[in-house]
Amino acid sequence: MIPPRETAYLRELRARLADALGGGLVGVYLVGSAAMGAYRPGSSDLDVWAVARDDLPASVRRAVARRCDHAALPCPARGLELVVARFAGAAPVVMVNLNDGPAMRRRVATGRSRMPAAHWFTLDAAIARERAVALCGPPPREGFPVVPRSAQLVAVRRSLAWHRRHAPGSPDAVLNALRGARYAVEGRWCSKAEAADWAATFRPAWEREARAASAVSRDGPHMDYGARDFVAIDTSGGSPA
Repeated sequence: MIPPRETAYLRELRARLADALGGGLVGVYLVGSAAMGAYRPGSSDLDVWAVARDDLPASVRRAVARRCDHAALPCPARGLELVVARFAGAAPVVMVNLNDGPAMRRRVATGRSRMPAAHWFTLDAAIARERAVALCGPPPREGFPVVPRSAQLVAVRRSLAWHRRHAPGSPDAVLNALRGARYAVEGRWCSKAEAADWAATFRPAWEREARAASAVSRDGPHMDYGARDFVAIDTSGGSPA
């Protein structure tokens, strides 16, 4: 359950996005742990997507970032991860990517430069279609297009490769790997906490690492194992090694 302060914050964020995008707004969606019943006050982010019909002028993109950052609208969670995007077929075209909050360094991108790799947004959109909560607009299955399974598996592999290079021993790396593994095996998305529970029953040898990763925050100390060896995903639709 989302606490009252976070609920009020999301209501105001939705209003600001609706005001900025006007008739070009398709919907605003809560994604991530808060949408899946796994929100942890103090350690979880609030992840929000605003889906637009068309491209937004640079001035509107900058205005969205200014009106929604932590200075303008203090976030009661660890931080806000806001994406404003339109879709070209199944591919998200991200126009604003804002990360900001009391425990999160401000990062903002309103164009191609400084924008995170596309595979993160592919995964977010696929998960959102299945598990998001609409704050306004149509249901997620109408607001987000179908992302082909093959594209989702490629994105999973690329996310694992990113973790190998940048954070091979982090709890977040392990939990992302397990979530991708469950999608590869069962074809459905879950929260990171649910992925840890699933791993403990799917492969008991993974239980210690899965429970340890789930018990600490995403920015907690690195663990004594490498997520690069945790799972291997076959893009043709295989299962964990």
